[in-house]
Amino acid sequence: MWNRLKTFFQPPVFEGDEEKTQSARLLHSFLLIIIGISVLYPVISYLAGNPLGSNVMILVITIAMSATGLSLLLRSGSVIESGVILCLVIWAVFTFGAYSFGGLHDTSITGFMLVIVLASLVGGRRVLLAFGGLSLFSLVGLYIVEQLEVITPKLAVPSDAADIALPIVVVIGTTFLLRIFVNYLTSAYEQVRSSANQIEAANLELESSRDSLAEQTKILERRTKYLEASAAVSRDVAAELDPKILLQRVTSLVTNQFNFYHTGIFLIDPGGEFAILQAASSEGGQRMLARGHRLRVGQEGLVGYVSDTGNSRIALDTGDDAVYFNNPDLPETRSETALPLRVRGEVIGVLDVQSVESNAFSQDDISVLETLADQIANALHTARLFQQVDESLEIQRRVYEETSRETWQRLTKNQKEIGYQYIRGQVIPTQTAPVVGSTNLPEIAVPIRIGTQVIGHITAHKEISSDLWNRDDIATMENLSSQLSVALESARLYQDSQLRATREQITGEVTSKIRETLDIDTIIKTASDEIRKALNLPEVVIRLGEPPSEQNRGATE
Repeated sequence: MWNRLKTFFQPPVFEGDEEKTQSARLLHSFLLIIIGISVLYPVISYLAGNPLGSNVMILVITIAMSATGLSLLLRSGSVIESGVILCLVIWAVFTFGAYSFGGLHDTSITGFMLVIVLASLVGGRRVLLAFGGLSLFSLVGLYIVEQLEVITPKLAVPSDAADIALPIVVVIGTTFLLRIFVNYLTSAYEQVRSSANQIEAANLELESSRDSLAEQTKILERRTKYLEASAAVSRDVAAELDPKILLQRVTSLVTNQFNFYHTGIFLIDPGGEFAILQAASSEGGQRMLARGHRLRVGQEGLVGYVSDTGNSRIALDTGDDAVYFNNPDLPETRSETALPLRVRGEVIGVLDVQSVESNAFSQDDISVLETLADQIANALHTARLFQQVDESLEIQRRVYEETSRETWQRLTKNQKEIGYQYIRGQVIPTQTAPVVGSTNLPEIAVPIRIGTQVIGHITAHKEISSDLWNRDDIATMENLSSQLSVALESARLYQDSQLRATREQITGEVTSKIRETLDIDTIIKTASDEIRKALNLPEVVIRLGEPPSEQNRGATE
């Protein structure tokens, strides 16, 4: 009950129509005043010892009930209708009062001013003119009924033309003044409303611009974050030259820097039939690696599509292109993008990135990730080239060491003296290596190495048995042994080059002599003689025809 009364005394509010709400508040205030007067007037009259008559009491009750009904009608949204009815009720009350209690000389006619003012406030110009006309009609009607003696005025003297002229002038003047004032207020209100609409439109545009700016700022911040993360990944992987370590490092860095759920790198097999997972950052990806996960190129999933076409692609679980992610190893995936790894225009693999967010990848994100994919592909290509070069160098090193080992074995085998020994101020060649530990003096033996091949050693003794070899002495001996190794190998290489030069010179001289004639017998004779001289051989045989039998060949050898 209390809530209903509270609601009754509160003015109605119409969302989205401020003008209607203001008019309703004004009219609601008038109705409450009328209801209050209708309730208090009989009480005050009774307490003053002048109780109202039955007719007046009926009129007061009628006014209170009308005001209450109009209040309910007002809440239904019929604001103008409620105002017009209220004006009609007030006009009828004052007209009835003037007719019943004194005609033109009764104070009730002043209520016509209230009717006109109220009509101008709640109904506008048309309602104002209508009630101004009704008020004039009431005044003229009262004058006529007084002249016909239908009613008796309070004064003994009947009303004349002067008595009606003043109220008519007042009503007409008030009506037109209010009309001018209402026009002015209406025009001012329209201007204010237009200005308010313009301000509101400007505010909406400003709000829209602010929202757009905020969205652009958000996009720019996201792009900046992606670029910074991309630069960090590129910087960290640029120095890694082991392809396997590089791929695993890339997946970890991309996942951590971009806050992704899963990152995987697939490489296309030499036959171009499968894209094989080579590295992954998530636990599910590790399980996929363990079982050799692979996807058929051009047929299976985003990775297969990108491997075949070389075009980046996004898959989401929302929107028109929604897909269903059903990989049991990666159950939380809601968005996925696959980007090609290209080297010189050829797709060598795919960078696969997955997120737990729906619609996680925008076109700007793809642009940044594509640049990152190109950098990863180049880093992988560089690592592969380095690995190939390293393997080639390792092969060359092994060949060189083998050749060097064989050469040194041959040299030490054919060398008459295999070393030199310094004893008491003299350097003496020796044909047998000194026996380590043959004396009681402090002794050190340092190997002479060419690569991994030990070709000899240096043995030294100190003069005093108590003077041991310290770390500095040992380091000095090892350094000398290293320098000796370099010098020996350089000398060997120089001898080899000299030998090759001599052989080439001999070959050139023999060839030149052979080509001095075109006679076959002379050529064979010259060749056998020049070969014998060049190589200092006791016998050289050159035959044309069938080669000698194995038996004869062995005998010849």
